[in-house]
Amino acid sequence: MGFTPERQPRWGMPDILLGLIAILAGAVVFTIPALVIVGLDQIETGLEDLSSADVALIGAVGLAGQSLATVAFLLLIARLKGLGSLRDDFGFRFRWGRDLGIGIGAGLGVLLLSGILQSLVAAVLGGEPETNTGAILGEERAGAAQIALAVMAAVVAPVVEELFFRGLALRAIERRLGAVAGVIGSSVVFGLLHLQAGSAAGVGSLIITIGVFGVVFALLTRWQGRLGPAIVAHGTINTIGVVAYLATL
Repeated sequence: MGFTPERQPRWGMPDILLGLIAILAGAVVFTIPALVIVGLDQIETGLEDLSSADVALIGAVGLAGQSLATVAFLLLIARLKGLGSLRDDFGFRFRWGRDLGIGIGAGLGVLLLSGILQSLVAAVLGGEPETNTGAILGEERAGAAQIALAVMAAVVAPVVEELFFRGLALRAIERRLGAVAGVIGSSVVFGLLHLQAGSAAGVGSLIITIGVFGVVFALLTRWQGRLGPAIVAHGTINTIGVVAYLATL
């Protein structure tokens, strides 16, 4: 089922593209001043000359820009093409007891499943599985900026990303192409924004991981008719990943 089966959304496929542009613009607008602050404009070779703390600061500022731009865009779409409410238009609702149970259980289950699939894919491609956690948080401890970035990745990102990918994109694609295409298409868009350069095995395993996550989040959203379970599942996965990674530094 959808959020409101009796009312089809007025936003569509072009709004997904506009939203992605807004997200990118938000990251750029916030990141450029941060680059100047840390002195990147005076460094000849680029990011490799920055300290881990500076890289974490840039990452945190960029993520903040993405998040603010995403929410602003969704509020604009809701006002122009919906009921003017993140709750009513995009399903930003919670039933805490039920959603916590479903979300945590689904998060743990899909984390186990994706780990198995990721290892299998990496083995077939002859390499090691990879995640994007290291690229986001850095390769060594970096103090307050890294902690802020970790909190945002574990708490803020799941909320904002579910609002966009399952709140807007899922329903936009479903409206045009049907439920199955909505689940798959929104997961593909979700995956593309999380990819990073690496070996064939690393990229392949990352595609599998993020793809499985996206499909499960979409199915949870359609099943419950709200974003609560998907946000909790997403947050569970991100929190476990962040904590596990930081523990190894």
